[in-house]
Amino acid sequence: QGNYKRDAFDLDIINLETFYRNNGYRDMRVKEKDIQFLSNEIIIDIEIIEGNLSFYKNFTFSGNTKFNNDELLKVLNISLSDQYSQDEFNIAEGNLRSKYLDEGYYFMQMEYEIIPDKENNLDINFNIIENEKTRIRKIIISGNDKTYDNVIRREMKIYPGDVFNYKNIYDSLN
Repeated sequence: QGNYKRDAFDLDIINLETFYRNNGYRDMRVKEKDIQFLSNEIIIDIEIIEGNLSFYKNFTFSGNTKFNNDELLKVLNISLSDQYSQDEFNIAEGNLRSKYLDEGYYFMQMEYEIIPDKENNLDINFNIIENEKTRIRKIIISGNDKTYDNVIRREMKIYPGDVFNYKNIYDSLN
């Protein structure tokens, strides 16, 4: 015996969609949800449309001049003919952004377009606007009551005037 909780049910629907999208069903959707409250039971009927399994067919890059296509493809860490996973794709997109951030391209912009073919194989087109490298102008340290600023600064891996590098900033914070 259980109790129906609307918030928990809505979260379960989101988790169901995430499960399908992480297992290749990019176009999955919940078509209908029906909940019946009877005297001694609750009947939940969920109708889903799975769609077809999706696989990566091709990755293209435009606007990239700082890194060649092979370098960017390697950073994606996704192979052609791999089954689509929403979480893995989001990580791959983050990896591309990190590649640019680690090289100083803080104002880089990236958009992508996913184009399925008739068999639901996916062409992914990345459009990149690199912009210029960014330099660190100033580092402000605040909230330190026990440690002097100069002690913190000497442990940092980035300094004013350096090219922005996300990895070094992250390492300095840790």
